[in-house]
Amino acid sequence: MSKRAKKVGDLIREEIAVLLLSKIRDPRLEGVSITGIDMTSDLRSARIYIRMFNSSDKQDNVLKALNKASGFIKHEMGRTLHLKYMPELRFIIDPSLEYSQRIEKILDDIKHN
Repeated sequence: MSKRAKKVGDLIREEIAVLLLSKIRDPRLEGVSITGIDMTSDLRSARIYIRMFNSSDKQDNVLKALNKASGFIKHEMGRTLHLKYMPELRFIIDPSLEYSQRIEKILDDIKHN
């Protein structure tokens, strides 16, 4: 990822986090945080990684709510970021927490055997 893409990605991540806390009032999005963002080099697409502090059976509902709010999010970001092109937003559940828990469990099993 280029320096510009990283910088724009950081700005987008901060703006979405603010919007989730202040302007988006969907109860399905309570306990959602943004863990990272990957921008394409042309700044036309962004993959936004999210983590939920709720149970994992609500993942589909959270993704539906975020996709439904993506138009509003893009509109609000356009007002504050002043980019030439507003990137397409794609929300993805961040698997790193589950992955690290699985590795930790395997290491504990090895340690106790």
